[in-house]
Amino acid sequence: KAIANYGQKEPRFFSQAVKEASIELKPTVSSPKTSHSFTNLQLAVKVGNLAGLKTACKLGANIAYIGGEAFKPDNPWNTIEYEEAFRLAVASNTKLIVNTPRITDAATIAELRQLFSYLADKPIYGLLVSNLGALNLARELLPNTFLQADYSFNIFNHLTIELLAEQGVKKVTASLEAVYSQLAEIARLSCLPVETVVHGPLPGMLTDHCLLAASQASENHGTCSRPCKTQKYALKNSANELHNLAVDQYCRTHILLAKDLCMLPYLKAFVALGISNFRLEGQHYTPTQLQLIIQLYLQELAKIENSGDKYDFDPSGISSLQDNFPQLGIGVFRYETSR
Repeated sequence: KAIANYGQKEPRFFSQAVKEASIELKPTVSSPKTSHSFTNLQLAVKVGNLAGLKTACKLGANIAYIGGEAFKPDNPWNTIEYEEAFRLAVASNTKLIVNTPRITDAATIAELRQLFSYLADKPIYGLLVSNLGALNLARELLPNTFLQADYSFNIFNHLTIELLAEQGVKKVTASLEAVYSQLAEIARLSCLPVETVVHGPLPGMLTDHCLLAASQASENHGTCSRPCKTQKYALKNSANELHNLAVDQYCRTHILLAKDLCMLPYLKAFVALGISNFRLEGQHYTPTQLQLIIQLYLQELAKIENSGDKYDFDPSGISSLQDNFPQLGIGVFRYETSR
Protein backbone atom coordinates (compact mmCIF):
# COMPACT_ATOMS: atom_id res chain seq x y z
CA LYS A 1 0.00 0.00 0.00
CA ALA A 2 2.95 2.31 0.49
CA ILE A 3 4.33 2.05 -3.05
CA ALA A 4 2.45 2.02 -6.36
CA ASN A 5 3.76 1.72 -9.90
CA TYR A 6 1.98 4.93 -10.88
CA GLY A 7 4.08 6.92 -8.42
CA GLN A 8 1.29 8.24 -6.21
CA LYS A 9 2.17 6.37 -3.02
CA GLU A 10 5.90 6.72 -2.79
CA PRO A 11 7.44 6.49 0.70
CA ARG A 12 8.82 9.70 2.14
CA PHE A 13 12.56 10.22 2.23
CA PHE A 14 13.84 13.13 4.25
CA SER A 15 16.86 14.75 2.65
CA GLN A 16 17.79 16.75 5.73
CA ALA A 17 18.97 15.10 8.94
CA VAL A 18 17.36 16.09 12.23
CA LYS A 19 19.48 16.43 15.34
CA GLU A 20 18.96 13.59 17.78
CA ALA A 21 17.39 14.44 21.13
CA SER A 22 19.70 15.21 24.02
CA ILE A 23 19.42 14.53 27.72
CA GLU A 24 18.09 18.06 28.29
CA LEU A 25 14.83 17.18 26.53
CA LYS A 26 12.52 16.10 29.34
CA PRO A 27 10.12 13.21 28.66
CA THR A 28 6.43 13.92 28.94
CA VAL A 29 5.67 10.50 30.43
CA SER A 30 5.88 10.18 34.20
CA SER A 31 6.28 7.00 36.22
CA PRO A 32 2.88 5.32 36.59
CA LYS A 33 1.70 3.99 39.92
CA THR A 34 2.43 0.31 40.03
CA SER A 35 1.82 -2.90 41.91
CA HIS A 36 5.00 -4.39 40.47
CA SER A 37 7.86 -5.30 42.78
CA PHE A 38 10.89 -3.04 42.99
CA THR A 39 13.12 -6.00 43.83
CA ASN A 40 15.34 -8.41 41.92
CA LEU A 41 16.38 -5.83 39.33
CA GLN A 42 18.99 -7.24 36.95
CA LEU A 43 21.76 -5.42 35.09
CA ALA A 44 23.19 -7.03 31.97
CA VAL A 45 26.29 -5.76 30.15
CA LYS A 46 27.38 -6.59 26.62
CA VAL A 47 31.17 -6.50 26.37
CA GLY A 48 33.56 -6.70 23.45
CA ASN A 49 36.64 -8.24 25.05
CA LEU A 50 38.09 -9.81 28.19
CA ALA A 51 38.98 -6.42 29.69
CA GLY A 52 35.34 -5.38 29.48
CA LEU A 53 34.19 -8.69 30.96
CA LYS A 54 36.62 -8.37 33.88
CA THR A 55 35.18 -4.92 34.60
CA ALA A 56 31.58 -6.15 34.47
CA CYS A 57 32.29 -9.17 36.70
CA LYS A 58 34.33 -7.18 39.21
CA LEU A 59 31.62 -4.53 39.63
CA GLY A 60 28.80 -7.03 40.11
CA ALA A 61 26.86 -7.07 36.85
CA ASN A 62 24.26 -9.82 37.00
CA ILE A 63 24.62 -10.88 33.37
CA ALA A 64 27.40 -10.51 30.80
CA TYR A 65 27.08 -11.03 27.06
CA ILE A 66 30.17 -12.04 25.09
CA GLY A 67 30.83 -13.07 21.50
CA GLY A 68 28.81 -12.21 18.41
CA GLU A 69 30.21 -9.38 16.33
CA ALA A 70 33.78 -8.41 17.14
CA PHE A 71 34.34 -4.77 16.29
CA LYS A 72 37.78 -3.73 15.11
CA PRO A 73 40.35 -3.48 16.55
CA ASP A 74 39.04 -6.37 18.68
CA ASN A 75 39.23 -9.86 17.26
CA PRO A 76 36.61 -12.62 17.56
CA TRP A 77 36.72 -14.51 20.84
CA ASN A 78 39.02 -17.53 20.70
CA THR A 79 38.96 -20.64 22.88
CA ILE A 80 41.60 -19.31 25.27
CA GLU A 81 39.52 -16.17 25.87
CA TYR A 82 36.34 -18.19 26.23
CA GLU A 83 37.98 -20.39 28.85
CA GLU A 84 39.07 -17.31 30.79
CA ALA A 85 35.57 -15.88 30.43
CA PHE A 86 34.09 -19.06 31.93
CA ARG A 87 36.51 -18.82 34.86
CA LEU A 88 35.70 -15.16 35.52
CA ALA A 89 31.94 -15.74 35.35
CA VAL A 90 32.02 -18.70 37.71
CA ALA A 91 34.27 -16.87 40.20
CA SER A 92 32.03 -13.78 40.25
CA ASN A 93 28.70 -15.62 40.01
CA THR A 94 27.91 -13.73 36.80
CA LYS A 95 25.49 -15.28 34.34
CA LEU A 96 27.49 -15.64 31.12
CA ILE A 97 25.50 -15.58 27.88
CA VAL A 98 27.13 -16.08 24.49
CA ASN A 99 25.95 -13.79 21.72
CA THR A 100 25.49 -14.59 18.02
CA PRO A 101 25.96 -12.33 14.95
CA ARG A 102 22.93 -10.39 13.71
CA ILE A 103 23.37 -11.60 10.11
CA THR A 104 23.63 -15.35 9.57
CA ASP A 105 24.64 -16.73 6.18
CA ALA A 106 25.87 -20.21 5.24
CA ALA A 107 29.42 -19.48 6.38
CA THR A 108 28.22 -18.06 9.70
CA ILE A 109 26.01 -21.11 10.31
CA ALA A 110 29.10 -23.30 9.86
CA GLU A 111 30.94 -21.15 12.42
CA LEU A 112 28.02 -21.37 14.84
CA ARG A 113 27.89 -25.15 14.49
CA GLN A 114 31.48 -25.33 15.68
CA LEU A 115 30.87 -22.80 18.45
CA PHE A 116 27.71 -24.48 19.76
CA SER A 117 29.40 -27.89 19.74
CA TYR A 118 32.27 -26.40 21.73
CA LEU A 119 29.87 -24.79 24.22
CA ALA A 120 27.93 -28.01 24.84
CA ASP A 121 29.79 -28.86 28.06
CA LYS A 122 30.84 -25.35 29.09
CA PRO A 123 29.50 -23.41 32.11
CA ILE A 124 27.47 -20.84 30.18
CA TYR A 125 24.08 -19.61 31.36
CA GLY A 126 22.62 -19.37 27.87
CA LEU A 127 22.69 -18.06 24.31
CA LEU A 128 21.58 -14.70 22.94
CA VAL A 129 20.24 -15.56 19.49
CA SER A 130 19.88 -12.84 16.88
CA ASN A 131 17.77 -14.50 14.19
CA LEU A 132 15.74 -17.60 13.35
CA GLY A 133 18.71 -19.38 11.80
CA ALA A 134 20.71 -19.14 15.02
CA LEU A 135 17.63 -20.04 17.07
CA ASN A 136 16.92 -23.20 15.09
CA LEU A 137 20.57 -24.26 15.23
CA ALA A 138 20.70 -23.69 18.99
CA ARG A 139 17.58 -25.81 19.49
CA GLU A 140 19.22 -28.56 17.46
CA LEU A 141 22.67 -28.57 19.07
CA LEU A 142 21.99 -27.16 22.55
CA PRO A 143 18.42 -28.26 23.30
CA ASN A 144 18.62 -27.69 27.05
CA THR A 145 20.26 -24.27 26.92
CA PHE A 146 18.55 -21.06 28.07
CA LEU A 147 17.70 -19.07 24.91
CA GLN A 148 17.14 -15.34 24.75
CA ALA A 149 15.94 -13.49 21.65
CA ASP A 150 17.91 -10.33 20.93
CA TYR A 151 16.55 -6.95 19.80
CA SER A 152 17.25 -7.89 16.17
CA PHE A 153 14.00 -9.91 16.28
CA ASN A 154 12.40 -6.44 16.35
CA ILE A 155 9.90 -7.38 19.05
CA PHE A 156 7.03 -4.89 19.25
CA ASN A 157 4.14 -6.99 20.55
CA HIS A 158 3.21 -9.93 22.76
CA LEU A 159 2.14 -12.11 19.82
CA THR A 160 5.73 -12.25 18.59
CA ILE A 161 6.83 -13.19 22.09
CA GLU A 162 4.25 -16.00 22.24
CA LEU A 163 5.56 -17.37 18.93
CA LEU A 164 9.16 -17.26 20.18
CA ALA A 165 8.13 -18.95 23.42
CA GLU A 166 6.72 -21.81 21.37
CA GLN A 167 10.18 -22.11 19.77
CA GLY A 168 11.88 -22.52 23.13
CA VAL A 169 12.86 -18.92 23.88
CA LYS A 170 12.84 -18.10 27.61
CA LYS A 171 13.51 -14.34 27.54
CA VAL A 172 13.28 -11.55 24.98
CA THR A 173 14.90 -8.18 24.35
CA ALA A 174 12.50 -5.50 23.17
CA SER A 175 13.10 -3.78 19.85
CA LEU A 176 15.43 -0.79 20.01
CA GLU A 177 12.70 1.23 18.31
CA ALA A 178 10.01 0.36 20.85
CA VAL A 179 9.08 3.51 22.76
CA TYR A 180 7.75 3.75 26.30
CA SER A 181 4.06 3.26 25.47
CA GLN A 182 4.91 0.21 23.36
CA LEU A 183 7.15 -1.21 26.08
CA ALA A 184 4.28 -0.77 28.53
CA GLU A 185 2.00 -2.95 26.40
CA ILE A 186 4.72 -5.52 25.75
CA ALA A 187 5.51 -5.83 29.46
CA ARG A 188 1.84 -6.07 30.40
CA LEU A 189 1.00 -8.85 27.95
CA SER A 190 4.29 -10.73 27.62
CA CYS A 191 4.44 -14.37 28.64
CA LEU A 192 8.24 -14.11 29.00
CA PRO A 193 10.61 -11.80 30.89
CA VAL A 194 11.43 -8.69 28.85
CA GLU A 195 14.81 -7.01 28.76
CA THR A 196 15.27 -3.46 27.49
CA VAL A 197 18.44 -1.71 26.39
CA VAL A 198 18.95 1.41 28.50
CA HIS A 199 22.40 2.70 27.63
CA GLY A 200 25.03 2.69 24.93
CA PRO A 201 25.83 3.46 21.30
CA LEU A 202 23.02 2.00 19.19
CA PRO A 203 23.17 0.87 15.56
CA GLY A 204 21.17 2.99 13.15
CA MET A 205 22.09 0.98 10.08
CA LEU A 206 24.00 -2.17 9.15
CA THR A 207 25.49 -2.47 5.68
CA ASP A 208 27.07 -5.54 4.12
CA HIS A 209 29.50 -3.25 2.31
CA CYS A 210 32.66 -1.95 3.90
CA LEU A 211 32.46 1.82 3.63
CA LEU A 212 36.15 2.21 4.40
CA ALA A 213 37.15 -0.16 1.62
CA ALA A 214 34.80 1.69 -0.72
CA SER A 215 36.47 4.97 0.22
CA GLN A 216 39.74 3.40 -0.90
CA ALA A 217 38.11 2.60 -4.25
CA SER A 218 38.45 -1.11 -3.52
CA GLU A 219 36.01 -3.76 -2.32
CA ASN A 220 38.77 -6.39 -2.46
CA HIS A 221 39.27 -7.11 1.23
CA GLY A 222 42.27 -9.25 0.39
CA THR A 223 44.20 -6.13 -0.54
CA CYS A 224 42.45 -3.74 1.85
CA SER A 225 44.86 -1.98 4.21
CA ARG A 226 42.26 -2.44 6.98
CA PRO A 227 42.41 1.07 8.40
CA CYS A 228 39.63 0.05 10.84
CA LYS A 229 42.28 -1.83 12.86
CA THR A 230 44.19 1.33 13.75
CA GLN A 231 41.89 4.33 13.30
CA LYS A 232 38.32 5.41 14.04
CA TYR A 233 35.97 6.78 11.41
CA ALA A 234 32.59 8.49 11.32
CA LEU A 235 30.06 9.91 8.88
CA LYS A 236 28.91 13.50 9.32
CA ASN A 237 25.27 14.19 8.48
CA SER A 238 23.69 17.42 7.28
CA ALA A 239 22.85 18.31 10.91
CA ASN A 240 26.60 18.34 11.58
CA GLU A 241 26.41 15.26 13.82
CA LEU A 242 28.90 12.41 13.66
CA HIS A 243 27.84 8.79 13.26
CA ASN A 244 30.67 6.50 14.34
CA LEU A 245 31.42 3.52 12.11
CA ALA A 246 32.00 0.13 13.73
CA VAL A 247 33.41 -2.57 11.45
CA ASP A 248 32.97 -6.21 12.48
CA GLN A 249 34.97 -9.34 11.68
CA TYR A 250 32.91 -9.89 8.52
CA CYS A 251 33.83 -6.39 7.25
CA ARG A 252 30.24 -5.26 7.66
CA THR A 253 29.81 -1.63 8.70
CA HIS A 254 27.55 -0.74 11.62
CA ILE A 255 26.58 2.94 11.43
CA LEU A 256 25.89 4.08 14.98
CA LEU A 257 23.45 6.76 16.04
CA ALA A 258 25.04 10.12 16.74
CA LYS A 259 24.11 10.10 20.43
CA ASP A 260 24.28 7.33 22.98
CA LEU A 261 21.08 6.15 24.54
CA CYS A 262 20.88 7.02 28.25
CA MET A 263 17.90 5.95 30.34
CA LEU A 264 19.59 6.46 33.70
CA PRO A 265 17.08 9.08 34.97
CA TYR A 266 14.06 7.02 33.93
CA LEU A 267 14.78 3.53 35.30
CA LYS A 268 11.97 3.75 37.84
CA ALA A 269 9.45 4.39 35.07
CA PHE A 270 10.49 1.14 33.39
CA VAL A 271 10.41 -0.79 36.67
CA ALA A 272 6.87 0.51 37.14
CA LEU A 273 5.92 -1.34 33.94
CA GLY A 274 7.13 -4.62 35.38
CA ILE A 275 10.46 -4.58 33.52
CA SER A 276 13.29 -5.76 35.75
CA ASN A 277 16.00 -6.60 33.19
CA PHE A 278 18.17 -3.76 31.88
CA ARG A 279 21.04 -3.92 29.41
CA LEU A 280 24.06 -1.74 28.81
CA GLU A 281 25.55 -1.92 25.31
CA GLY A 282 29.14 -1.69 26.49
CA GLN A 283 31.08 -3.32 23.67
CA HIS A 284 32.21 0.03 22.25
CA TYR A 285 33.43 1.45 25.58
CA THR A 286 36.85 1.27 27.20
CA PRO A 287 37.08 -0.49 30.58
CA THR A 288 37.36 2.90 32.31
CA GLN A 289 34.23 4.22 30.58
CA LEU A 290 32.41 0.97 31.24
CA GLN A 291 33.30 1.09 34.93
CA LEU A 292 31.68 4.50 35.37
CA ILE A 293 28.51 3.52 33.52
CA ILE A 294 28.08 0.18 35.32
CA GLN A 295 28.63 1.81 38.70
CA LEU A 296 26.02 4.50 37.99
CA TYR A 297 23.36 2.03 36.84
CA LEU A 298 23.99 -0.42 39.69
CA GLN A 299 23.79 2.50 42.11
CA GLU A 300 20.44 3.70 40.75
CA LEU A 301 18.96 0.20 40.60
CA ALA A 302 19.99 -0.38 44.23
CA LYS A 303 18.34 2.92 45.22
CA ILE A 304 15.13 1.87 43.47
CA GLU A 305 15.13 -1.49 45.25
CA ASN A 306 15.70 0.18 48.62
CA SER A 307 13.36 3.17 48.19
CA GLY A 308 10.58 1.83 45.97
CA ASP A 309 7.93 4.47 45.26
CA LYS A 310 9.88 7.01 47.30
CA TYR A 311 12.87 6.82 44.95
CA ASP A 312 13.94 10.12 43.42
CA PHE A 313 16.68 10.42 40.81
CA ASP A 314 19.79 12.41 41.69
CA PRO A 315 20.86 14.31 38.53
CA SER A 316 24.49 14.33 39.63
CA GLY A 317 24.80 10.99 37.86
CA ILE A 318 24.08 12.62 34.53
CA SER A 319 26.56 15.38 35.34
CA SER A 320 29.19 12.73 35.98
CA LEU A 321 28.50 11.16 32.60
CA GLN A 322 28.65 14.46 30.78
CA ASP A 323 31.90 15.37 32.53
CA ASN A 324 33.52 12.09 31.53
CA PHE A 325 32.07 11.80 28.04
CA PRO A 326 32.41 15.32 26.62
CA GLN A 327 32.76 13.90 23.11
CA LEU A 328 29.48 11.98 23.33
CA GLY A 329 25.93 13.20 23.14
CA ILE A 330 23.45 11.48 25.44
CA GLY A 331 19.99 11.00 24.00
CA VAL A 332 16.67 9.99 25.56
CA PHE A 333 14.73 9.67 22.30
CA ARG A 334 13.76 6.13 23.29
CA TYR A 335 11.46 7.40 26.01
CA GLU A 336 9.14 9.41 23.78
CA THR A 337 9.68 8.68 20.11
CA SER A 338 11.45 6.19 17.89
CA ARG A 339 12.21 8.81 15.25
